[in-house]
Amino acid sequence: MTDELYELPDGWRWTTVRQIANSIQYGYTATSSQDFDGPYYLRITDIQSGKVDWDSVPRCEIAKEDIAKYLLKPGDIVFARSGATAGKSFLIKDCPKSVFASYLIRVQTSSEVLPDYLYAFFNSKDYWDNLVTRGNAQPNANAQVLGNVTFPLPPLPEQQRIVARIESSFAESRTARDALERVPALLKRFRQSVLASAFRGELTERDDVGATLGGRPGADGQPEQGQPHRVALG
Repeated sequence: MTDELYELPDGWRWTTVRQIANSIQYGYTATSSQDFDGPYYLRITDIQSGKVDWDSVPRCEIAKEDIAKYLLKPGDIVFARSGATAGKSFLIKDCPKSVFASYLIRVQTSSEVLPDYLYAFFNSKDYWDNLVTRGNAQPNANAQVLGNVTFPLPPLPEQQRIVARIESSFAESRTARDALERVPALLKRFRQSVLASAFRGELTERDDVGATLGGRPGADGQPEQGQPHRVALG
């Protein structure tokens, strides 16, 4: 993202990750092994294609008094801070008793932002532009850089609508994945178009326009007079 911030819909505001985070924290340094009896020890390499196979995650030994500080909870977002995957994130939905490794950074959000909404932004082009422009030609994902990432924050009800629309749109894209598997660039372009529309207030704005104007398609399949045209994503 450049330093020029675009105009947001009414009720939205620009903010930074630091302003809405209860915590931005580096992980725990430990030796890991499948033979240990401690909590699972989530590492960068355990996050593959947006998923974690917890059965393959090793365990670590950690003092009881340190577990609470590093214990992962649903809604936590962890980031790789080094290597080829620097900047990539993963939203904890549910997990066994586990802590996160030192090459991960965890963000815990305040009540004014839905973790699912923020995680969706962390998969957008605007997020990656933030990392590049604040560092160098390569993504830079230390805690300071992450804290300075700027993003648009709508009211909570709008966040919920946006998350629902993103999930619906992505579900449709997954249904079509088999047909599109030979054109991955087109699928990527579609997903980025959905995210770009979402964070400009355009994705849910169409629902509001449709609800206001009403109308049904004409016999020729085109909207009748007063019926809003849909904007093709991608």
